[in-house]
Amino acid sequence: MKVSVGICAYNEVGNVGNLLDNLLNQSFFQSQELLEIIVVCSGCTDGTDDIVRRFREKDPRVKLVSQSSRQGKSRAQNIIFRVAKGDVIVFLSADTYPAKGSIATLVGSISGKVGGADSKVLLLNEPHGLANFVSRFTWELHNHTMMHENERGQLAHLAGDMFVVKKGVINEIPPHVINDDAYIGMAIRSKGYKIVYVPQSVCYIFGPSTILDYLNQRRRVLFGHRQLTQVLGKPPTVLKTLLFHRPYDALRIFLQEVRTSKPMDLVRILGVVILEGIASLLAFWDSRKNRLERHILWDRINSTKMLVKKS
Repeated sequence: MKVSVGICAYNEVGNVGNLLDNLLNQSFFQSQELLEIIVVCSGCTDGTDDIVRRFREKDPRVKLVSQSSRQGKSRAQNIIFRVAKGDVIVFLSADTYPAKGSIATLVGSISGKVGGADSKVLLLNEPHGLANFVSRFTWELHNHTMMHENERGQLAHLAGDMFVVKKGVINEIPPHVINDDAYIGMAIRSKGYKIVYVPQSVCYIFGPSTILDYLNQRRRVLFGHRQLTQVLGKPPTVLKTLLFHRPYDALRIFLQEVRTSKPMDLVRILGVVILEGIASLLAFWDSRKNRLERHILWDRINSTKMLVKKS
């Protein structure tokens, strides 16, 4: 199986080199071959393109596509869909760092009617501080939701940090879509393919470490969920939408995470709920005011762009 890797980057000078080095040193199964790494640099002004060029000079599998201006992630994703030549395409955020062997494990899950697969996301945030706790807790809820839906055989969601798609199942996504990953997952399911969650495949990221950054990120994500409901006629399978459609399942997932938390964290969990409510109101406001452009070219979340060196 030939593997294409696609990376969308906007001013990722601090991360893209580490990621490319990681990918070029990943081990693959005997039946797999890393064919290419396509990096789409969208209007980068910090030297990200130059780093990718240096890697390209050393290894021709690295390919650079430079956009003169930032045009939104969905348009960058569409470039990858068009030029990728592999049997599968692994999509990664430029500020993501895969664990050793995780790409091979993720790709290995694509067979038969499986059209897409998602990895487990682990945060590198420090344990102290409210924002760090909120980010960690939110991602733990996400991981448990993905596992729950996977076990039920009803998973129809992909998270954008690291996932794989079988080539040809999806060839293009609407350029105005905010949550490109969730759209791809729902589109794959609509075509009769399965999506699986592969917790043995792990990628590391930094979540927002300030409350303002967290709210801005969740505001965009929740706006994207509302958009998908309007575009596709149904919401993505995430915890919040399960709360309205299958409240028993949603509450069980939430309470399981609460029970594993320390008693001293209960107040901070209340903070998670309050912040989610605020972000939901902001997303609703943006939707009513049709603030689509705000989220297509979203403000950079600086606290998620820390240099990743996890192995």
